[in-house]
Amino acid sequence: MYLLICNRNAGNSTAHQKLEVVKRELDRRKISYQALISDSAKATAMYLHQYVDSCKAVVIIGGDGTLHSALQICLPSQVPIAFLPSGSGNDSARNLGITEDPLLFVKKLLLHNEVRLDALSVNGIYGLTVAGFGLDASIGERAETANYKTFFNKIGLGKFTYIVAAVLDLVTFQPYTSKLVVDEKTYEFPVTWLISCGNMKYYGGGLEICPKANPLDGKMNLTVLHGVSRWRILLSLFPALLKGGTIEAKEVMYASGQVVQIIANRNLPIVVDGEIYCESEATIQIVPSIISFLTT
Repeated sequence: MYLLICNRNAGNSTAHQKLEVVKRELDRRKISYQALISDSAKATAMYLHQYVDSCKAVVIIGGDGTLHSALQICLPSQVPIAFLPSGSGNDSARNLGITEDPLLFVKKLLLHNEVRLDALSVNGIYGLTVAGFGLDASIGERAETANYKTFFNKIGLGKFTYIVAAVLDLVTFQPYTSKLVVDEKTYEFPVTWLISCGNMKYYGGGLEICPKANPLDGKMNLTVLHGVSRWRILLSLFPALLKGGTIEAKEVMYASGQVVQIIANRNLPIVVDGEIYCESEATIQIVPSIISFLTT
């Protein structure tokens, strides 16, 4: 039996439409399943706790946030996960090259080809894509609550939600002092804008923040933006980020490792797979090959 979880609010209702296509195709093939149309992480968690140990795989139809909620339960249970993207950012799908076609998705789902992916553990919370500490998390928080998000989703330009939020946040965000320990090597940054720890390249609707990150290599890639003026970020570095690829600048530090500790001089938002938390300290670890993911 497959467990289907659909976020009713994802992608301007396209998630629900895709769910119906998936159900019809599974019915046609006489494949057993149970489905939940969820509108909260709590509802998703309750459903998974009830059925996760008796299912063949958990199928997420929604955005990165719904997938993030499912990871917290599926990983300890070692239940395979499949993902049909229907959100506004769809960074997990972009990183993994996952189809958005529900019929092709079902065809590939039933092949049950598994790949083992690394995960992030951020203060004990699992993540799949990127953990961002500081400005990028603040941008994510603004984008999630923005009244223009619905408009951009309706016209198929969800990425622009993050771009507008980034421009607005770059004007107001105050940099912080940080201490960063990467596999016991210590760095100190008096003026820090963001520290991004990537298991995958993309976040924020397709921004390539950690260009060398790979969820199969057993390590995370870090990008640190520090010691730079607000106007240089706005006029030079942020436009370069939008173009994609590695940004070569003295204010951008790249590193890689398996365990990262971040200590800031104040509480800051942390974004993990688009979900926002708030801490002044974080321990981020890579957990190799823990996710059983059905390639679609």
